[in-house]
Amino acid sequence: MKELLRDLCLLDGVPGYEEEVADFITEKAKPYADELIRDELGNVLVFKKGVQARPAPVMLCAHIDEVGFLVCDYTSDGMLMVDTAGGIDPRVLIGRRVRVGKDKIRGVISLKAIHLTTAEERKSAPPLERLYIDIGASGKEEAQGLVQIGDPVTFDSAFIEFGDGCIKAKAIDDRLGCAVMLTLLSEPLPYDTWFAFTTNEETNGYGAKVAAQRIAPAYCATIEATTAADMPDVPKHLRSTVQRCGAAVSIMDGGTIYD
Repeated sequence: MKELLRDLCLLDGVPGYEEEVADFITEKAKPYADELIRDELGNVLVFKKGVQARPAPVMLCAHIDEVGFLVCDYTSDGMLMVDTAGGIDPRVLIGRRVRVGKDKIRGVISLKAIHLTTAEERKSAPPLERLYIDIGASGKEEAQGLVQIGDPVTFDSAFIEFGDGCIKAKAIDDRLGCAVMLTLLSEPLPYDTWFAFTTNEETNGYGAKVAAQRIAPAYCATIEATTAADMPDVPKHLRSTVQRCGAAVSIMDGGTIYD
């Protein structure tokens, strides 16, 4: 499954621009699908018959989009101003390489040099409005010829294996869930099952909402990558997840308490 995860993580799929990921998943799922739907929101919905039929099927869900940016303006000297598509910690952005638009133009997230900042500015991570993307354009007119307002921006990040079975990559949330579901899809199933590869999770979750309304499953499980809480400065009683200790099962989130 590692090679499948690598292939998925290297694809680009900012919310609203998930076609590249959806096309890949569609081709991987086709050999095992009894029914396959690409709906208006870009979801890929795959049905596979199991050993037993159910009046209302089981549904497994994983989202195909990833956090990124959308271009919202140009500076006079050809830099790109962006807004986030999904929740991104600004502390990790400075100096990150990115790809912009359908042509995947290379760029880097930049800000003014530290010797030009005020003492107050140096006390905290710069907000997004003080960052910009340098694509090497000589001016605004050249930048406008290369990039359109609304173009997606994704992180340009390699898939790297390190340590004892560890992986560093972009979009592990939730290409890992997609890889798990594609692997399950290739195996015999005990019950009829829908596999919902959904869009727009990082912004509003509408893809999964529409999929759930369409399929109306009796049971649904979301397969999601999450953060590791076993960090040196996290007290033991707050370590809700620990690496190498298996899957975590949520008991509640911001909108639901599970029974």
